[in-house]
Amino acid sequence: MGGAKEVEFTLYAPEARETFLGGEFNSWDPRTLPMKRDASGVWKTRLKLPAGRYQFKFLVDGAWHEGPLP
Repeated sequence: MGGAKEVEFTLYAPEARETFLGGEFNSWDPRTLPMKRDASGVWKTRLKLPAGRYQFKFLVDGAWHEGPLP
């Protein structure tokens, strides 16, 4: 494994009121990683992670989502 790199997570959800990121890197506690919405409706957050593969999901308005919203 190499050093930690900054990774940006994004989700297009313009109608969402709140969005969080949960995954192996934060013990699936989404409240530790709130996301911020930009003017175009894309929610974003950045964090440093060691090289590797991670499982994660987005918590959007109280419901878990694995990828793009329908």
